[in-house]
Amino acid sequence: MASAPGRSRLVQLVIGVAVSAVLLYVALRGQDWDEIGAVLAQANYLYIPVIIAVSVYSLLIRAQRWQALIERALGRKQALAPVFSSTAIGFMANSVLPLRAGEVVRPWLLTRLGGVPVSTAFATAVLERVLDMIAVLVLLMVVAGTAGFEEPIKSIATYACVAAAIGLAAIFFIHRQKDRYLPVVDRIWRVLPTAISVKVIALEHGFFDGLASIAETTVLLRLVAWSLYLWLVIALTFYLASLAVGIHIGYLGSGVAVAAVVALAVALPSAPGFVGVWQAGCLSALSIYGVAPGPAVAVSLLSHAMAFMTQIPLGLVCLLREGLSFGELGKAREEAEEAEATVAVGSPEIPRSK
Repeated sequence: MASAPGRSRLVQLVIGVAVSAVLLYVALRGQDWDEIGAVLAQANYLYIPVIIAVSVYSLLIRAQRWQALIERALGRKQALAPVFSSTAIGFMANSVLPLRAGEVVRPWLLTRLGGVPVSTAFATAVLERVLDMIAVLVLLMVVAGTAGFEEPIKSIATYACVAAAIGLAAIFFIHRQKDRYLPVVDRIWRVLPTAISVKVIALEHGFFDGLASIAETTVLLRLVAWSLYLWLVIALTFYLASLAVGIHIGYLGSGVAVAAVVALAVALPSAPGFVGVWQAGCLSALSIYGVAPGPAVAVSLLSHAMAFMTQIPLGLVCLLREGLSFGELGKAREEAEEAEATVAVGSPEIPRSK
């Protein structure tokens, strides 16, 4: 009989595959594949090396931002090479392994390759995701406010940003009063099954541990600006993919809007590589601007293929350079989850939030 964590992972995998299958069916049902094939056949593939170069640059920006978070948390310099390798391998793992393995493998690798304490690696990885969320919501609000979106899209974007602002205010309030309020929040999570509550509490404590290092307003604003720049670079890859297939609706529409909507879509449970959710996000964003389904599907397929062509080879190169094997990544997930659990319950080696 499978263990409780094993059953939990199986359930998550089934849900992710089901979500991907449904969204892929909805996105591609009734499409004219002759038209899509013609669009792809006539595409300007000279954009491909530029898209790949920009994609690699976006990973470098991610690594530099993570490096800055780590240096701030530890109060010392951190070499960029292991941070970049961990980032590249983690994104590759997300493309080929189930259950977003890269999200937990990435900080585990940084601990192994860069000598960063486990608690710091996980805390800063969680902070990165929060910064991404802030940047994506800001860009979504800008797009909704300037692109003439109709209701209810504009309202949804506005309410999402307001909710994010309220959530951030609550987070910083709890951060200021951690001794008083964090144990209360912990008790809420402990009503969940142990396998789930341990992970949630690990993320929660990791986040508040890391938050202490960027709680200063100037530091936070600088990191938010950095994150906005990162997502504007990511948006450029979608814009270039759109130009390649002959869509000319501007950087805001085929770049920023698509990047923001796809980012929200891939936050859903999905199969490895974000199959289905990626296509649904692209088509949803481009349909708002009146792009025909055929070219929109072509953009979704081309941009997704470019992500694979960037992340998988680059991840493999870093894997080999660091003397690791692909088989070790599967074991790494289990070790990473154990490390998360250790952070959650506390140990002499891994301090909890105070």
